[in-house]
Amino acid sequence: MEMEETRAATQLLTLKEAARRLNVHPATLRRWADNGDVLVMVTPGGHRRFPVAEIDRLSGDRSVSDNSEDVGSNLVAAALRNARAEIAEHPDYAWAADMNETERIQMRSMGRHVMSLLERFVSEDEDDAPLIRAAESMGREYGTNTKGKGMNLSSVLQAMTFFRDRILEAAVSLPAAARMDQDASKRLIRRVNTFLSTMLVSVAESFEQ
Repeated sequence: MEMEETRAATQLLTLKEAARRLNVHPATLRRWADNGDVLVMVTPGGHRRFPVAEIDRLSGDRSVSDNSEDVGSNLVAAALRNARAEIAEHPDYAWAADMNETERIQMRSMGRHVMSLLERFVSEDEDDAPLIRAAESMGREYGTNTKGKGMNLSSVLQAMTFFRDRILEAAVSLPAAARMDQDASKRLIRRVNTFLSTMLVSVAESFEQ
């Protein structure tokens, strides 16, 4: 029996297998390993392998530097809470008051799509280029739609910077709750800024066309 337990403890897991066993995203486990928080072995081919004993240890001790299972979803949830609370307190924002109910529904639908893209972008587990192109496309679509409804660029940018500020507020406060290290915190804020700036530029360009 002891020999079987010893053999099991020395078995190695792939990144996906270890992440599944911990119930975290592979990108999260990859960051833990890169930060030195998790014992990892690298094959001659450059693939990460995780000892079962180390993964089982982590199952009972999730105090690594980035212990948020899904930074992207936590960021989006916090940003939406911030935005809803701010709008409830200040329902007279001009950019919100000027929209009818149909327009609000359309904007909410686009907003959910944007948040979904942002969630994927900050997780760092996908190729950046397609998501940046999607951000550009969403910016152009948002700009074209709002311009077609008679909104001026100033009002549109006010609306977008309002939500950008709520997202950045969440990005600043999230690392403390998730116990992210300083480098991970900087990467998160930088990626949020990159994504949102891309959208803002595309919105402005759509008004110029």
